[in-house]
Amino acid sequence: NGIITIRRQEGSEIRPSRYTIFNSAGIRLLEGNTNAGDIISLDISAYPTGVYFIMLHDALGNQVLKYSLIR
Repeated sequence: NGIITIRRQEGSEIRPSRYTIFNSAGIRLLEGNTNAGDIISLDISAYPTGVYFIMLHDALGNQVLKYSLIR
């Protein structure tokens, strides 16, 4: 459906961070900031079917997640 939901792991909290979303060609599509909490929701429903990479940047470093958008 194009909504990416990132939930915290048990015993941890999602820290305020920046995010960047790239397509499989490495083109930056979206970027923004998140708030601290348990859940982050990002909407890529306007983009075509494909593989996307979400990079989360915070004080402890970077984390990259892979997401496949299938319609």
